[in-house]
Amino acid sequence: MRFYEKHYKADERFEEIYYRMFFSSGRILDIGCSTGNFAVQDKKNIIGIDLDEGQIKIAKSRGLNAKKIDANKKLPFNGSTFDKVNCRHVIEHLDDIGDNLLVFMKDIRRVLKKNGRLVMITPDLRRVKFEFWHGYVHKHPFIKESLYKLAYDAGFDKIKVYNFVQGFPGIRILYENGLITIPIIRKIESIAGRIYGNILVLEAWK
Repeated sequence: MRFYEKHYKADERFEEIYYRMFFSSGRILDIGCSTGNFAVQDKKNIIGIDLDEGQIKIAKSRGLNAKKIDANKKLPFNGSTFDKVNCRHVIEHLDDIGDNLLVFMKDIRRVLKKNGRLVMITPDLRRVKFEFWHGYVHKHPFIKESLYKLAYDAGFDKIKVYNFVQGFPGIRILYENGLITIPIIRKIESIAGRIYGNILVLEAWK
């Protein structure tokens, strides 16, 4: 899709702060990897999947382990394969047919190792309101309660859902100049999220 290829340009540093805030190590499945800005943070241990063939082509050209896979279908990985799963701005795009969303969430849990962790990000309908539909490929909005219930029904044991701000003004410059650390960044963006964060973060453990 031309808009998304333009929006998700290849950038080695774009996802560095996000990766260090939520992941930093382990074998990771990146669902909806796009051009690979997250996967490039650890080429050896991150596998990326995406439905868009053009973006997968870009990711592969960067030396990444990226595969064209439809997340609406069963994930082609054995159970207990990954330490962590990154699923950022994907679930709102999935087909909402029957129990598809619940099947998807259960499948994520299946491929996680014991005590493995899912980090999922999606817009908060309560805060973005009609802005949600600016993405014409958006199909299913979530609020905090519905996202929690979905993870609970999928069998996750420990679940946290909260508002977050990503890309707080000036954070990246301060970080790149060594003036601020990752724990402080996470604290700032978490506090700001309670006030005006328009995305939801789900952290769920198997």
